[in-house]
Amino acid sequence: MASPEEIERAAGIEPIDEIERKRIWAAAQTYASDSGRAPAAEDLALAERMLGAAQAIQEEHLAGGQGRAVITLTDAAEGVDVAMQFSPDLEEVGEDEVAGTPAQVLALELAQGLLEHEEHDGDHDHPH
Repeated sequence: MASPEEIERAAGIEPIDEIERKRIWAAAQTYASDSGRAPAAEDLALAERMLGAAQAIQEEHLAGGQGRAVITLTDAAEGVDVAMQFSPDLEEVGEDEVAGTPAQVLALELAQGLLEHEEHDGDHDHPH
């Protein structure tokens, strides 16, 4: 039986990081499972193309000059980690001031509200 690395080489794919690798394998496994089999090189190649097409559609609005903000909340050992990603990057307009698209500004306001809620709420273990 071929190793995952051998299957990736046969598929001609080179994931840029472990997250992309997991996404490609998950998509290939889902596709192959419909036939009751393990993913083959062809499934990985197809999965990579499909995920690439989906990414292009997801970023289509960026090409039109619109922005995006992604807020990711992850459970942490204590409380919740909050991460934010902006496309395009925020623009610094002064000391402690940034400018962005309407979606980005709204995301900043939402995140600020979340952080203020966390600071005022001493109970991090239970959802409200």
